[in-house]
Amino acid sequence: MKGIIIKSHVAGKDDIIKVAIPNGVATAALSISRNDEVVWGIGAMTMPEGKSLSWNGGRMNVGDSISLQFTDVDEPSQPLSQEFIADCMKKAATEGDDTREWDFKLKRYHRLKAFLEAEDVI
Repeated sequence: MKGIIIKSHVAGKDDIIKVAIPNGVATAALSISRNDEVVWGIGAMTMPEGKSLSWNGGRMNVGDSISLQFTDVDEPSQPLSQEFIADCMKKAATEGDDTREWDFKLKRYHRLKAFLEAEDVI
């Protein structure tokens, strides 16, 4: 089946991951934030059951490398984690609201908003 082979050299560790999803979608992502933090990850979603899969990922530093190769994959690597999206939604719906957490998030929002306004971003 069609897939991606990801070769990584991160934090002094070499790794090879084979990702292929016959009825779904796979994503390899690399992001650089405003504070120069670089994060990468490999994930997938199976259809129609809605299972979320994830493989390697994490922070990168100068000198680390990742290469992707689109190819035929005979046997995908085992994901590090997998869970059904429906189960995540049920868990989120049944968890009680913690007002301390909401207060924290609201204070953080106002702090970030004030910062963005001071920088003339918004």
